[in-house]
Amino acid sequence: MIYLTKMKSFFADYDQIVLVIALMLILFGVYLQFNIATSLGDAFQMGMFVNQLKSLFIATIVFLFVFLLPNLSNLLYKYSFFFLGVVITLLIFVLVYGVSTQGSTRWINLRFFSFQPSQLAHPIMVIFYAKYFEKRREGIKNTGFVRFIRNYKPLIFITLVIFALIYLERHLSTLVVLALTLLSMIFLADFKKSLIVILVLLFVGSFWVTANLTHNYRSNRMDIYAKYSLFHKALGIDRQEIEGDSYQIRESLTAISQGGFWGTGSEGGRAKHMFLPDVNSDYIFAMIGEQFGFLGGFIIILLFSILLFRSLLLSSQAHSFFDMLVIMGMGINIFVTAIVNIGVSLSALPSTGLTLPFISYGGSAMVVNIGMLAVILNIGSKKRVVA
Repeated sequence: MIYLTKMKSFFADYDQIVLVIALMLILFGVYLQFNIATSLGDAFQMGMFVNQLKSLFIATIVFLFVFLLPNLSNLLYKYSFFFLGVVITLLIFVLVYGVSTQGSTRWINLRFFSFQPSQLAHPIMVIFYAKYFEKRREGIKNTGFVRFIRNYKPLIFITLVIFALIYLERHLSTLVVLALTLLSMIFLADFKKSLIVILVLLFVGSFWVTANLTHNYRSNRMDIYAKYSLFHKALGIDRQEIEGDSYQIRESLTAISQGGFWGTGSEGGRAKHMFLPDVNSDYIFAMIGEQFGFLGGFIIILLFSILLFRSLLLSSQAHSFFDMLVIMGMGINIFVTAIVNIGVSLSALPSTGLTLPFISYGGSAMVVNIGMLAVILNIGSKKRVVA
């Protein structure tokens, strides 16, 4: 009884709503992965489920280490450039010695665990931006586009280097989420609105050029999106049958439509029987929509929205400008990743290679997202020591 009282007192210093929601999403993800593996009943899928449990075990160790680390904020601030150097080194290393799959080179094989350095770039860039803005806090409100170019050259240079390395890995979806996260940080840090508008236009223009005028597979994806987009009527595009790559999005929409309001139930549905490729990773929300219907999908979106709201609430109560930006940036990053993944399953967004945080199959994403969650809880705790 005394032990339970001490545990209750300990967790009272942390945002228990964030903890509970994250735990719900993680356990739900484990259930879905097990459901897929047992439905197919083959050794390969069971092996993937075991790998997911291994990733979750590693993520739990990372979470506990970061969650319980004293003076975490000071350590992140002090060693942010060191972490940045590590990420750049890993991004270069993966291009030279990484494992290639389906034309992309994104993974470093550690034998017991395959890791994507581009995933690690998300939290490290958030920390880097937060420190940079903290040092220049006084002049932020007066910083427009010209002054930003003149006074933030190191920030711009590092950002371009990171983005170029990730682009060479052919990981456009990671670039999109990272760009949206950093743009959100610039907006919430209270830079001039004219700067925000110009940066958003540059982002949209860069994305359009990259998606349509570079590799053929990207332009093909945009063609498929135009045909099957939820907005095809507004765009005046006739929905026609196209061959090949459209199979995945058609099966995703079919699965979600079959779910109706209540869903087919956990034993029903066809998506988990591999009618829908990547159902355990990129398109897992389609399986959620099929088995648990509109209601289940809505609850998942609601949970991620509450996580974002609680992160923004914690950031508003932060001890410093740096802490505020770190909590805010990592909370936004998790939310944007979730929304992009869900948007792809609904054909509201073009196809990408993003997983649904805490739920999809994917070791690197699981470890990094749970690590970011630990940072949010640690820095946002009531008992954090301010040095």
